[in-house]
Amino acid sequence: MKVAGTLSEWFCIKKGVRTGCNVSPCLFNILAEALMRKALDGYNTGFRFGGKIINNLRYADDIVLLATSPKELQQQMIRVEQAGTEFNMHINAIKTKVMTNTDCKVTVTVNGSVF
Repeated sequence: MKVAGTLSEWFCIKKGVRTGCNVSPCLFNILAEALMRKALDGYNTGFRFGGKIINNLRYADDIVLLATSPKELQQQMIRVEQAGTEFNMHINAIKTKVMTNTDCKVTVTVNGSVF
């Protein structure tokens, strides 16, 4: 742990936060933010709004990836999946959906499952 720039000695965490603890969502958000930064750091594709590139939206534990092509979306999924593995977080393939604004069918592979 690092406090005020000083690194503490190593210690083992034996218990997590309790169910319903107010700290739990904060810790999850910190982890999700770190994961997404690692996944999309330097990745400059997505939709351009007002001069800024937007390639993801997040609310609670939901993540929406925004892409301009199926290839771009697959690249984002691979990056998020790889970063998630490093953080011991996994994409729930059952809850994963692909939406488009065209009539074209888009498929994406996540954890070996095709959507």
